[in-house]
Amino acid sequence: MKKRVVYLCIGLLITIFLVACATNNTAQQPDGNNVPENQVTSEPNDEETTAPDNQDTSESEENTQPQTPTPPPIPEITEDEMLRQFETIYTNCGADITQSEENLAVELETLQNAVADSDVSWPHDYREQYRSWRDRIVAAWKNGLYKSYWDIISQRKHYTYGESGLIYANYIDPEQSGTPQLVLVSWAPGEDYDQIITVELYGEENGKAVVCWKQNITISPFDRSAQISLA
Repeated sequence: MKKRVVYLCIGLLITIFLVACATNNTAQQPDGNNVPENQVTSEPNDEETTAPDNQDTSESEENTQPQTPTPPPIPEITEDEMLRQFETIYTNCGADITQSEENLAVELETLQNAVADSDVSWPHDYREQYRSWRDRIVAAWKNGLYKSYWDIISQRKHYTYGESGLIYANYIDPEQSGTPQLVLVSWAPGEDYDQIITVELYGEENGKAVVCWKQNITISPFDRSAQISLA
């Protein structure tokens, strides 16, 4: 009898223990219907979900568009090459050392055509640079021309009483061309007390002084009419 009571108590304790464990497990499981207030649930956004697909599409469209090749930059003309072009055009147009606007217009038009056909980039003020370069060339030529004239004058024997020599020298520009000319007048005794006056006119040719005109005038003390002979 006592053994049955003991077995019954043991079975009752085991049953109570099992029921307590089951109750504890049920309390620990979260209830889907009872969500805490501070817990925020996020739902998937259709726009966010489709964004990567749209981005991939735009990138693929950009990749499929034809790419226009970038043209290579046009090289700029060097200063040395530009000066060589200036000299070539100036020489081909006659190397005029006057200040004639007509001749300058022809040179500028030739330069403009050369720039249009060139495969290099020219400065925007190339016309003004050409004018400045041309003025320096003309000035240098004139300085060289004046030096040539002065050398001619200094090498001539000057007049002294009773002896032949140079009696007059001067620069003239009758055509107002900007290119000076040199006039020389010399005196020499002739036969029978005649006097010979020589008039020479020097001009410019290729930057050098050359004789372009000369006359001898014979003056007789007995005949006041002058006899002119072309030398």
